[in-house]
Amino acid sequence: MAIAPTPELLVITADRSLPRDIHAVIGKHFKVVPLREPSRATELLRPRHMVRAVIVHLNDSESTRQLLHTMQRDHASVRRIAIAAPEEFTGIIEGLHSGAIEHLLHLPLKPRDLITSLGRKETVARGK
Repeated sequence: MAIAPTPELLVITADRSLPRDIHAVIGKHFKVVPLREPSRATELLRPRHMVRAVIVHLNDSESTRQLLHTMQRDHASVRRIAIAAPEEFTGIIEGLHSGAIEHLLHLPLKPRDLITSLGRKETVARGK
């Protein structure tokens, strides 16, 4: 019997500690892939990769908002989670209103909120 590959979780952020914090919470269930550039995420959203969710640290930049919209259009089965501070108001409102953000997390990150945003492990592993 073949072992199913571990689903991947892309974390797009300039903050080096955030991917480590996320891995500490969900590392048993996901391969956490830290990325500094939003454009790199689109390369990994290919059939050979098992990307099931993307966490984008909003910084009110056009590139992070564009990534969320591209994922919504081209990769609807991948969960789109944004992490934002309250002062990143513009990106939060636009993303929630358009549907590009499915789940919103606030800093400091709380483990329970992270797990809830990903849903049940079995559901996310199937890409739903």
